[in-house]
Amino acid sequence: MKYYIYLLLPFSLVLSNCTKTCDSDLHTLGTELKQVLVSKSWVFDEIRTNIAQNEYYYKRGASGNTVDYDDFVIKFNADNSGYIFDGSDTTDMQLNFDPNNPYKLTFKVLQPGGTLDITWSDLIIKQDQLNYTEYYKKSGLLLFSTVKLTPQ
Repeated sequence: MKYYIYLLLPFSLVLSNCTKTCDSDLHTLGTELKQVLVSKSWVFDEIRTNIAQNEYYYKRGASGNTVDYDDFVIKFNADNSGYIFDGSDTTDMQLNFDPNNPYKLTFKVLQPGGTLDITWSDLIIKQDQLNYTEYYKKSGLLLFSTVKLTPQ
């Protein structure tokens, strides 16, 4: 038994160290979290999407992408509004920043056919990138993506 405890102790120290480092990086931005989001326009760097068990992939600058997000720009505003520009059309959105959960952001995309409720979770915000998991339902299909955005 003692042998197993000694083997697990270094592993648990590494895990607790990583958690503290990761959390402190986020908490450093904690008071500035919204400012980091609204201070820049964001573009897709990489996205993996699954819609009804069909997979799609995009990497900025790469060949062989199954979708094209080259012209997409996302902009957040300090008044909890924002927009998504796809290269030709602009779609407005209303944001909900949860001050008690810096790892989650919800927003409503205002479309002509109705409102689309989108959730970003596992949110990691840094000055030079924004990573998250996205999910929502549209036309009865669940869309699930892992996304990396970078400043424009």
